[in-house]
Amino acid sequence: QHVFYKIQSIGAMNIHAFTSSFPEVPWVYLYRDSVEVMQSHLGGRENAVETGSMTPVCARNFGNRRQPPTTLQVIEEKGKHVDDLSKIEYCAAHLAGLSLSALQEYDRSQQGRFVNYAQMPNIVWEDIFPNHFHV
Repeated sequence: QHVFYKIQSIGAMNIHAFTSSFPEVPWVYLYRDSVEVMQSHLGGRENAVETGSMTPVCARNFGNRRQPPTTLQVIEEKGKHVDDLSKIEYCAAHLAGLSLSALQEYDRSQQGRFVNYAQMPNIVWEDIFPNHFHV
């Protein structure tokens, strides 16, 4: 009767495709403290990232000509150009772009909920299921 999908974080860049296909379906964007996320991606290997011997997942698109629109928006709003960023700066912009995509979709659809990872798992049983998904 009910189906729940967990989408990888990069899916947030295309959240509009899901909500356009299923406009009445509620969704949840799970976010974490940005410093914790950066530490998780870099794992204390900032020097390896900057020297090019390691590329974290968040910097996969670093140096690509085609960039996600919200990543570019974050960069340009700071008065920067993508070519001027270090991999670590790009990683931060990419992660911000994920959240920006969700925020923009919420503004458009009003169907989403934002949940801080620190509230898990209790918020799911106590609030999200009964009050957002109505199950």
